[in-house]
Amino acid sequence: GIAAADEQSGPGMLAHADVRFESPVIPRAVIELRADVSASHGSLRQCEVTASVAGVVVARGTTAIRFDVAIA
Repeated sequence: GIAAADEQSGPGMLAHADVRFESPVIPRAVIELRADVSASHGSLRQCEVTASVAGVVVARGTTAIRFDVAIA
């Protein structure tokens, strides 16, 4: 599911992403993803995100997710 979702959010869509890798990741690595909601404004949620391999952060950044998306 989407990290910023709750029971009332409904479907969401990525509106913006600014994520940078800090170190290379070798294929077959197990990547742990984490997203923490840092701001909310109307139907938008901003999240601070990280990706880690073996407990070491290899990427970090922010994403924005819009939750007023109509599914066709």
